[in-house]
Amino acid sequence: MEKETLTRAWLIKELAHRASFTQSDVQIIWGTFEEIIKDIVYDKNELTIYGLFKMYISTIKAHDGWNANKSKKIAIPETKRICFKPSKILNNLLKDKEQE
Repeated sequence: MEKETLTRAWLIKELAHRASFTQSDVQIIWGTFEEIIKDIVYDKNELTIYGLFKMYISTIKAHDGWNANKSKKIAIPETKRICFKPSKILNNLLKDKEQE
């Protein structure tokens, strides 16, 4: 059974259906939610939604790498990475599904 990729449009429609809102209302809420998430990332803050996930910014220290094409060492500068850590509840759902 092939998994389908769920989209923003699907999520808006599903939220509207389950919460008995109009899709227009949910689109406004979702747009605001996206803006808040972008602000959190821009400000390098951490977001924890208990039962779902934790989102945080991780710093990868500067280090030496290897350019395989040119066979030489390269300096890789410090970078930031957005990390998502699923909650234990989500992880357990996945484990339970795999055991079925």
